[in-house]
Amino acid sequence: MVDDEPHILRAFKNFLTNENFKMTGVKIISEAEEILQHIKMDLLIVNIEEKDNSTYSVIKKLRQESPDLPIIAVSAYTELQYRECFKELAFNSFLPKPIDIYSLRQAVHASLD
Repeated sequence: MVDDEPHILRAFKNFLTNENFKMTGVKIISEAEEILQHIKMDLLIVNIEEKDNSTYSVIKKLRQESPDLPIIAVSAYTELQYRECFKELAFNSFLPKPIDIYSLRQAVHASLD
């Protein structure tokens, strides 16, 4: 999980642990990229910030290197122009913030099936 807010990372970790998943949380996408070079992950959940070109670049690179890695995007930015960009990055799911637990559970399980 990539999110720059520690309380969000804790909330996701609590939820995913209760769902019997292990989670590694990082604040920036480059940390996730580094981890993915050494450890196989089953799923990446990433917070998309406005005009965050580094995240977009890393996601595009990950899509080329690991096309089967499911990626769920979460973002407070839900306007049409962002949704078009999200489609281009081929996320498995998109969850608008604030995230409801039912939608998160459904997205995680659908991405891993």
